[in-house]
Amino acid sequence: MEHDNVVHHPLGAAAYYYQSKETFLRSRLRNAGVPTDPAAEHKPIVVHIGAQPNSSPHAGTLICFALAFVLSKAWLELHPAMDISITLDFVDTAPDNGAIDFGIKFDKSHRFSRAMEGYLGDYFQIMNTFMALSGGIQWTHSFQSDLNSQSTISTVVKAVVEERDVVGPMVSPKKEKLPLRASCPQDGCGLADKAGTHNQYTDNRISFRCPTHDRHFVDLEDANDCKRLEYNTPLRNLIRNLVWGMDQNAIHARVTGYDYAGTYQEDLFARPWRHIIYKHPELRPVHTAHGTPPPPPGYHFSPLLTDWAGSKLSKSLYVIAGAYQYMKDQGVDYLLSVARMRELGRDPAVIFHEVARWLEDPKHLFARSYSVEYIHSLFTQAESGAD
Repeated sequence: MEHDNVVHHPLGAAAYYYQSKETFLRSRLRNAGVPTDPAAEHKPIVVHIGAQPNSSPHAGTLICFALAFVLSKAWLELHPAMDISITLDFVDTAPDNGAIDFGIKFDKSHRFSRAMEGYLGDYFQIMNTFMALSGGIQWTHSFQSDLNSQSTISTVVKAVVEERDVVGPMVSPKKEKLPLRASCPQDGCGLADKAGTHNQYTDNRISFRCPTHDRHFVDLEDANDCKRLEYNTPLRNLIRNLVWGMDQNAIHARVTGYDYAGTYQEDLFARPWRHIIYKHPELRPVHTAHGTPPPPPGYHFSPLLTDWAGSKLSKSLYVIAGAYQYMKDQGVDYLLSVARMRELGRDPAVIFHEVARWLEDPKHLFARSYSVEYIHSLFTQAESGAD
């Protein structure tokens, strides 16, 4: 279908209220519990992004990562004394492809299969590229064991387990069980019941079933045992936000894709978060804005990258074989993979600079997605020297 090559940005919802860059930046800081007075003492801010490293990151992931650096740079320009950094949280406990069916499905995670190791270099490269483009915003990375090594993890998991009859159906609406798991530690087995179907809970001990080696246990009073815990995505989101909220030494924020807004954020995070905070007030966030009720951790959602039909551009894990062949046929498959982008000599700085332009006029960040055709046009213009 032909079009007039004019991009529209109709105002809607949040876009009405965040038409000013400074208004948007100050509001996001205030909502996260950061003092907006430049003279006030500021706790370090950690901006989190995340990834399941089961493929080379595509352009949609780059948009999200770029936004984290662009936001961090803008906040630092607003408050030059601020200590701000970015953490890329790798979900190495996500199940690898190849579930084994023993009546119920058991999976091995990426940290057991080690399949992710072939892709980590692509993530490190793009993070270093964006660090340089941002003027040196520092970044680091973490794995699931780092979350599970936090001093408050036992307290948080105990509370979630205590509320499992309520929280389980919220974060796992199909199985209605708390989707808590641990990989079998025997003989390098690594199998885990992803849905937590056969978990047994006794005092501070969780018993997990392995179809080959029978039962194994995690003692929630044992810090090393807690490192073995794994969660489905909504439960992990709930637990890490509770842990971050209790951090006395830093304020945590998160940048993630717009597909995690809306129903996901309200039903699979906000509802269980409010329930836990109500039932266990000792888990309330420690950083608040001007004495207001404790807020959930600060989120910002990056616009999605969509295909020709308006569907979210996805990893090959979630689409049919041969997906995006039309992009390959048209030479646009570099948007599917940083590795392919590098191979063709396409510069990811094009995406970084576009995201920075969106922040200058924040309506570009709200109530919209961007198509692969649009992003491809940016590369074409940059390479032709067009404005």
